[in-house]
This record gives sequence, C-alpha cells and structure tokens, in this order.
Amino acid sequence: MDAFALFEEKRSPFLDREKLKEKFLAFTEKSHPDKFRDSDKHRAAEEKFSQMHEAYRILSQPKLRLAHLLELEFGISQNEINEVKAIFKDKKNTMELSWKIGELCQEIDTLKNKEKTLTNALSKALLSAEKNNLLQRFQTLKMEIENSLENLENQCKLLSESWAPNKANEQKIKEVYHTIAFTERAAQQLNVRLIVLMTN
Repeated sequence: MDAFALFEEKRSPFLDREKLKEKFLAFTEKSHPDKFRDSDKHRAAEEKFSQMHEAYRILSQPKLRLAHLLELEFGISQNEINEVKAIFKDKKNTMELSWKIGELCQEIDTLKNKEKTLTNALSKALLSAEKNNLLQRFQTLKMEIENSLENLENQCKLLSESWAPNKANEQKIKEVYHTIAFTERAAQQLNVRLIVLMTN
C-alpha cells in the first residue's frame, strides 16, 4: 500500500495534518460503507475505508510517515529500520532528555517505596509536598518532550521543501525517525510513571 498515493499526496517527510484530516473526513462523508445497501458495494466500500483509515493513521503520525517513506523510497522495511543502530538528530539534547527522564523515574520509584513505609500523618504530609515537586518536574519534562516533537516535525517540514530520494536524505530521515521514536518512547515511559506516582 502507498498511503501517499491513496491520499493523492506527493511522497514527502512532512504533510499538513489539518489538510490530511479534511481529506479523510471528505472521503468518509462521501464513501462510508454505511452509505451502500448493495452487499458487494458495501464490502468494497468497507475494504476501501479500511485502507484509507490505515493510510490516514500512517500519514498523520510523523514516525509512521517517515518509516513508510523509507520503505517506499528506499526499500527499507520497518524491521530493518528498527534493527539499525539508533542515529539521533540532536544526540546531546536527546541524551540529556533521557538522563532527566531516568532521574525523575528513579525518584518516583524511591518516593513510592518510601510511601509504603509511612504510618503517621506528618510523614505523609511531608511526602505530599515531595510528590507535588515531582509532579511539577513531570509537567516541565512533558513540555520539553512536546517541544522536541514539534521541532522534529519542523525538521520534516524543512526536509520536504527540497525533498528528493537520495542517500543524504535517507540518512536525515533515519536520524529524525529514530529521534522521534526515542522521544515518543520517553513520553510513554514518563506517562507510566505518572500513573504510578498518582496511585495510592
């Protein structure tokens, strides 16, 4: 499947998500399977709708879009991309983010272990202040992750301006892909720890 072709879009590292959403909604309005009573037409519409839904899912998420682009333009499968040693677009910032997340996760685990041993109200109140501090740091890191993902999307936009399927661009796409993948995993790790922090 070529998700770009299904949406009649040029193969590119960046696509405007709002325009993509408008195209998908227009397609849905016109060709939703429920509009067809005839069983053959209904089945064909279901198949087309399923394809378009999957294409929309791929194209609307930067990491999936880049992986799809690497597969279509360079013949690199998702498994091959993941097997390649991670290459980060901005290694220094990526490693700093990793360190901050690791440190915060460790502090949350320590606080939760401490919480299990507390019996009196004063100790619990003091721990509550510590928990609030960790929550503030979580919010700061979450904003940092969101900014990082936005910057990566902007890098995709810049790549799209002079896009051509060549070796240099293949390398750039791999770098951005791995940085997005890492940043999204970091966000998931952080969200899991938030749940742990908020659980009594």
